Amino acid sequence: MQKIEIYKTQMRYTRFLFLLTIVAVLSMAFISCKKDDIKPVNAPTHELLDDYVKTIEAVSVISDEIYTLDEVMSQVMNSGMFNDAGPMASQITNMIKSQMRDTLASWNRRFNLNASDVRVRCVKYTYRTIDHKGNPITLSSYATWAFPNISNPQSATIHNRLILFCPYSQTKEDFRATATCGGPASAMLTKDALIVSPDPQGFGHDSGHDQMYMNHELIGIQMADAMTAAYKIFMDAGFRLAGDFILTPMGMSQGAATSVATQRYLENTSLTLSSETRSLADWWQMGYTFVSSGPYSPEITMNEYLTWQTCAHPGVIPLVLKTMIQSYPQIYDGYTEDDFYSENYLAHKHFFDSVYLYKPYTIDEINALMFELISTPEHQVSNPNTMVLTDMISSALLDPASPLHQKMHQSLQRNDLTTGWTPRHNIYITASEMDDYVPFANAEALQQMSHNKVHLLTVEQGDHQATCLFWLLKAFTGAYDSQLER
Repeated sequence: MQKIEIYKTQMRYTRFLFLLTIVAVLSMAFISCKKDDIKPVNAPTHELLDDYVKTIEAVSVISDEIYTLDEVMSQVMNSGMFNDAGPMASQITNMIKSQMRDTLASWNRRFNLNASDVRVRCVKYTYRTIDHKGNPITLSSYATWAFPNISNPQSATIHNRLILFCPYSQTKEDFRATATCGGPASAMLTKDALIVSPDPQGFGHDSGHDQMYMNHELIGIQMADAMTAAYKIFMDAGFRLAGDFILTPMGMSQGAATSVATQRYLENTSLTLSSETRSLADWWQMGYTFVSSGPYSPEITMNEYLTWQTCAHPGVIPLVLKTMIQSYPQIYDGYTEDDFYSENYLAHKHFFDSVYLYKPYTIDEINALMFELISTPEHQVSNPNTMVLTDMISSALLDPASPLHQKMHQSLQRNDLTTGWTPRHNIYITASEMDDYVPFANAEALQQMSHNKVHLLTVEQGDHQATCLFWLLKAFTGAYDSQLER
């Protein structure tokens, strides 16, 4: 376990190295955002959407809590996400608190709001959707919104944004309580929004089951269903989104791919209300998607790993392979999951299967355990903190000419977000050329789909975690739309 702590320390030390430079760049990165990001053309009358959402059934509240701003800020800082900020932690805290207070005050200045007037409501709920087999399943999610502590806050509060904050790569169950995943601290994302933070399949209410990781065909459906249920809860509490609200899917790492997958699903799926047929993106008044460092093409990601013959993030490989063989049994007919792995991994597969199922470790801790248990002694010396793929993956899966290798690519292609559609709404992506977890080629491929709609900010320095953290800081301070026309 000492190696885990050493590895975690090594992964942290670069996170704030380029903070000032990248924050400055990010602040100006999206100045070219289009006006239709803010008010979609021909936005539908929102009463039809409200009436539709009110009919949604099988939405159950697990918990319903109200917090003060100080309690929310305490949760943010206790989450550990700014542990590496050192002396900058207090500055970050004050910046976020000031942003939240000022935005809340702008709702209605006649109330002269201050920090003590702020309340944040966080509802954890379950909703019905489908699983990877198309069967009904109950999953869980958070709905969070801020409001002034006054009489009849529903009439005084204007919520003009719906944020769908999509989950990133997670392997530890209680990590969902942190500021970046769900709960009251997600209110830091913006203060005029209803914020939806779904649990991935296999987490929360569905804990004790396998996670469906990187199934981009499925995840858009689940995210849309979670969003619909959250809005029903919001309206049941007496609140309502403004008539000109906009939807913003956002996320980092796997959450970035989930956000883009959700946009694709919303744009390509129609809904008829009162004899009027529109795409879900139009009904939900899609604005734009704001993401960082996502594996938009699982095939590109795997090809890069195979080219490198190494992987700095090996903990995600079994997640991907488990999801592919469970989601597409017709493709893998005649094969089992054991066919994917080397003898080294198979010797510890039972242990890692239980780790993925019961979720006691973070992904960084799983990476460290794999380096310790699966890497050969010579590779631990020659490739520290990097998995040589031959130590983990079977020769059949690594051989481009083998049927198993070709089946893997067939299933990965089913989940490629960089082909087969053209985005109708803007996507703003941040990615680092130095990302050794999610290859930069993912961002390049996504931009190649549409230079008019996909806008790429390239970060030349900073690894995967540092880039995601910088992006998250900008999300918390509202800089993702500070340049947009209101």
